[in-house]
Amino acid sequence: MASKPRSVKQAQAIHSTQLREEGRTWAEIGVVFQVTYRVNPRVAMRQAHGWSQLQAAERWTEIWPDDPKTFKNFSYWEQWPGPTGHAPSLDTLDRLARLYECKLTDLLGDCRDYGTEPNGGPMAGEPIPGEASESECPQVAPADTPPSVLGRRSVEWRPAESSA
Repeated sequence: MASKPRSVKQAQAIHSTQLREEGRTWAEIGVVFQVTYRVNPRVAMRQAHGWSQLQAAERWTEIWPDDPKTFKNFSYWEQWPGPTGHAPSLDTLDRLARLYECKLTDLLGDCRDYGTEPNGGPMAGEPIPGEASESECPQVAPADTPPSVLGRRSVEWRPAESSA
């Protein structure tokens, strides 16, 4: 029987490794992490790789030394669209997608979808009655989320038992 992970980080590393061994993409693992660990897509993608904010910043700086980043940059991007976060530029999102080996849109699944209203829906910028403010983007899974993940607030996950 496998021993219980000592920390959430260790559990995430085991979980990510198992999913990669099953042939899952980083984007698919990111969706699982969003649901399982209740984090936004930018946090989920970093955690799926097993990186701290500092480690992600170091990898960024290795790839793009003329544009170094710190853990604080990652913190701001991950907190967005909350009031303490900073919106990443399109160039930054593109680089994050390269870093995490995913599509740029995989990093934005928690933002509002303005295309869901049929003709006659609210105009851009108009408040929608009963809807969260622009700073409170609800978490929304990407369109290609597996049906087994949709509709769940959290997913109970346990490491696979070892055969040893």
